[in-house]
Amino acid sequence: MKKILAILILFFCDCQSFAQDNKTAGLQQIDNFLQLQYESGMTYILSYFDNFEGRNAPQNSMSVIPIVGRYLDEKKTTPEWEIINNNWFNIVRFLNNFTLLGNSPAKFFVNNQHKCIDICRKDTDRMFIISRVYCNDLFNTLQMKSKERAEHVLTGSILPSIHYFEPLFESNDFGYYGISVTYGSRDFLNDDEKSDLKPEILTAIFPSVACKKFINSKITDDEFISSCEFYLTDRDSQHTYRKVNLTSK
Repeated sequence: MKKILAILILFFCDCQSFAQDNKTAGLQQIDNFLQLQYESGMTYILSYFDNFEGRNAPQNSMSVIPIVGRYLDEKKTTPEWEIINNNWFNIVRFLNNFTLLGNSPAKFFVNNQHKCIDICRKDTDRMFIISRVYCNDLFNTLQMKSKERAEHVLTGSILPSIHYFEPLFESNDFGYYGISVTYGSRDFLNDDEKSDLKPEILTAIFPSVACKKFINSKITDDEFISSCEFYLTDRDSQHTYRKVNLTSK
């Protein structure tokens, strides 16, 4: 009887492992996503920061929907396509709701080559992440250090945006969520504003369980932050990223 029970336990574990692998099969790992984002995205973002006359200007969330829709039409054979397609109604609700970033209108660095919705693999689970979110705050490098600037973006832009993820809870498809925000910094005493202005990117990744609890006021902002992972690229480390610890300001 004990042998039969042991066989059943092993069979159950193998089935569970197969289900987890199948759930995330073909999805890119989060570290690969982060590297690709900074390599390809920084070039696109820099072109806007170098030229404020409209070229590559960020767009509102309503403009993002058709761009992601065209991606669905072109990528019908990818694992990511199937997941986005199955959650399309709730993703549209998510984007429709995402109208503000802190106190400013939400904008996104997107075009036909760069979407801002990605599905990645983190550990053994799926992660939904929105990237290329533009924060119009401009930070003075003489007054705030790199991590201080990131913590300001965390508390002023990212935390107030967490409730936008609520429509995605309905499917239970994602074990993690993420948001990646781009903002600018420069030395305010430097007369050459354009050459000194540089973009920085903060990415926050958080478990779906913590996200739900935070939205429903079951945990504090500090408890939520402690459950997150943060990745930062600043003006001195462009095209690379590093993991950092942040706190609320």
